[in-house]
Parts: sequence; structure tokens; C-alpha cells
Amino acid sequence: AIVAWFNGGEAAAKAHTKDTYLKGKKVAVLIDQRFDYRQAKYPRDRLSHNGADITIVANSMTECKEYRGVGSMKVDIGAQNASNERYDAIILTGGWAADTYRGYPDVRTFINKNLKNGTLIASINWAHTAFIDGNSVKGYSFACTPGMANDIKNAGGTPVLAAVHRDRNLVTCARDE
Repeated sequence: AIVAWFNGGEAAAKAHTKDTYLKGKKVAVLIDQRFDYRQAKYPRDRLSHNGADITIVANSMTECKEYRGVGSMKVDIGAQNASNERYDAIILTGGWAADTYRGYPDVRTFINKNLKNGTLIASINWAHTAFIDGNSVKGYSFACTPGMANDIKNAGGTPVLAAVHRDRNLVTCARDE
């Protein structure tokens, strides 16, 4: 269970193979066709490594393919059914997938319901656009690149030109690098 990106490298990862401080926590990772493999795989693997129960959520149960052809990911549950589940955290992947899943009412319901219920939500890169289409930007501030700042502002949110920003139960990351 060596995790290559573990802080401290391979030796530190070996020393922490029994870290299960997330045991009992349920985390959903939202993807769709053309998702960014890094934005889904690394959080899934890292959180799972520390004991979290990871569920891959998409609009449909169709296996999702990464936009560069790097890989694919099996979907565990559709967004409509995921809205009935209780999660401790949700990770929204960005990239081309966000441009697709933001148009699905079941996905927007899943995101908005959990945001309003206080679930910790982490939004990577362009996943912020799902909040715009879901009319849930107002009252929140988002880490943004200059290119997405006007979209957030026009939707009633507050853009913050920073790599990462936290506003209550919403953690936003403007870039995936």
C-alpha cells in the first residue's frame, strides 16, 4: 500500500501503512465522461489508504473514461441514488467532466443538498461551474483563476485569486497542479 505522493516518500509511506484515521468516513468522488484521472485517482487512493470508504459517483452507471485516454473508472452509484446517501465529504473533479455533469439535474441536486447539509465539499479546478449552474454560488467565496473569477462573481459568489480557499464547508482549489 505504498502511496507515491505520500509526504516523505516511500520510507514515510511504509511507516504509515497502518494509518486509518479516516476509518468509518464515507467520501464520494464525483466524475463523468472526460474526467481528469489525476483529480479522481489520487484523492481516491490517498483517502482509501487512510481508511475512508470511497464511492465513485457519476450521473449514470456507465464506466467513465478519462479525457486523455489514460484510463477509466467504474462508477459505484448514480447521482440520483447518491443523493439519498450520507457522506462525510465529497470531491468534485474538474476538467471536461465538470462541463458535462453540471448540466445534469441529479448531479446538481446531489451537490446542492450536501452543501446545504454542511457536508465538506472539495471542488477542484473547473468543478466550481457546477455550483454556478446549481444556483448555489451566492454567499460563498471560491478560489479562482482570473479566467473563472467573472463567472463566480456574475453568479453571486466572491472570487478569491488564490490556489486554495476554504469558506465554511466548501474547499475550493483553483488549479490541479
